[in-house]
Amino acid sequence: MTNKLTCLHNADGEIVGYFSDHVAEMAARREWIVAVKGHIKGCRSTETAIAAAELENVEPGDGDRVDYFQHFADTTGSEAGCKAAAWLRRGASSVEVQRFLINKYRRPGMSARDSDLGGPVDAAGVLYVLKIKAPR
Repeated sequence: MTNKLTCLHNADGEIVGYFSDHVAEMAARREWIVAVKGHIKGCRSTETAIAAAELENVEPGDGDRVDYFQHFADTTGSEAGCKAAAWLRRGASSVEVQRFLINKYRRPGMSARDSDLGGPVDAAGVLYVLKIKAPR
C-alpha cells in the first residue's frame, strides 16, 4: 500500500514535517513564514509517495537510497532499527534513520523533541525515513 504525504521544507531546505492533514500543514506554514530584508520566505512542499523500498544488495558505487517505514501508532523504533540492520547486512555502509510524527511539525527556534513539536495533540502515526548509504 502506498500512502502520499506532503513533505514541508523550510527556506533552508530542512524538513519541517510530513502531513496528511491540510489544517496541520497550513499551521506549520504560518509558523515558518520569515521576513528577511523585506522578502517573505515561507515553506515549499513536495508530495512524497510513502512505500517501503525492496530490500536488496547495496553494491559499492551505488547511489544513496531512501526507504520509508510507517506506523500508525507510536513505537520505540525497534522495527525501524531491524530494517536498518537488514540494509547493513545487505552491504550498506551506513543507514541514517530520521523519525517524524505525521501531522506534527518542527517549530522555528525549537528542538525536534516530541514535546516541542507543533500541531494537533494526536499524531496520525510515525514515519521513519531511512537514508541508505552505499560503500564507495
